Amino acid sequence: MKKYIFFFYIILLTFANSEQKIAYIDMKEILNTSSAGVNITKEIEKKIKEENKKYNSIEEQLKKEEKDLSQKKNILSKEEFNKKLTSLKIKVDKYNKDKNSSLNSLNKLKVERTSNLISKINPIIANYAADKNISIIIRKDSMIMGKTELDISSDIINLIDKNIK
Repeated sequence: MKKYIFFFYIILLTFANSEQKIAYIDMKEILNTSSAGVNITKEIEKKIKEENKKYNSIEEQLKKEEKDLSQKKNILSKEEFNKKLTSLKIKVDKYNKDKNSSLNSLNKLKVERTSNLISKINPIIANYAADKNISIIIRKDSMIMGKTELDISSDIINLIDKNIK
């Protein structure tokens, strides 16, 4: 029985003396404020603006055609009107498909670029943890509360800005 108590006491002392350093990072902040993250965001926003400009002009043209067709409704024969209406509907469907396809490709591009950046960030975080003897790094969005002194996001952002262009 004394052996078990002694063994238990030794284990408790071992765990009590080994201090585990824990920190947390805010990945949203890192992706939104690091220079590489800002560049990705700017690139995607630029492409979104270009696509919106393109599709807004097409949309205005389709609205103009619709207005023109509705004005000619009484002038055109029923068959001619239905033919032009069907043609307009086909154009609108094509417009909607193209716009959705474009949005999907932009979303894929954003996910791809962000994933690529995260894969470059992970070794930086691992090296930082090894240098600072940090045992556990937790994402801020996965925790409830923590001391602000444990937030290493700004340090990681500085390292990312130095190492990733």
